[in-house]
Amino acid sequence: MAIRSNAVLTLQRDYTYDDHNGITFHFVCLDPGPGEANDYYISLTSAEFDAAVSNVLFRNELQSRLERLLRGNDILAKIDAVRAVAFTVA
Repeated sequence: MAIRSNAVLTLQRDYTYDDHNGITFHFVCLDPGPGEANDYYISLTSAEFDAAVSNVLFRNELQSRLERLLRGNDILAKIDAVRAVAFTVA
């Protein structure tokens, strides 16, 4: 399954920072669809965070990361669908 189309994720005020992993942001989706998680986390390294020198760049980076995270769920669903399939190579 994948999060429903046009789901709204809201950035929460809680975040974590450490020297090795950078900054981890917490997003909540109140209506992700049946069986989907409400909480999502993405991380930026300190360098990535520093490179986002404006609010627009920072928002774009977060949006890009969320899209990759959610597409990753679609990728896992596709992989799961063929995990038990036997492939014949000619």
